[in-house]
Amino acid sequence: MRKWKVERKRLKTLHFVRQEFEKLLKENNIDSFSLDTRVIITHILDIEYIEYVLEKDRIITTNEYNEILKMMTLRLSRMPISQIIGDKEFWYKF
Repeated sequence: MRKWKVERKRLKTLHFVRQEFEKLLKENNIDSFSLDTRVIITHILDIEYIEYVLEKDRIITTNEYNEILKMMTLRLSRMPISQIIGDKEFWYKF
């Protein structure tokens, strides 16, 4: 399995993680990079869209980051987002 370069050493904010994964998906030609990033992060953090937007300085724990990374790796392998999060009707939330 291909490894993607992600920075693991320092504390990460929600804003940093969002930018990091949007860039990674975009560089790998995932057209819905912004939406996919939001769906995965809000799913892992169990937050609403408004929190995703407003809590940009929230610190992402190592466990949260690792879970996001696992799902992003699946998305980079072109797995549909509905299969990644296990919910076929998740779009109504967004």
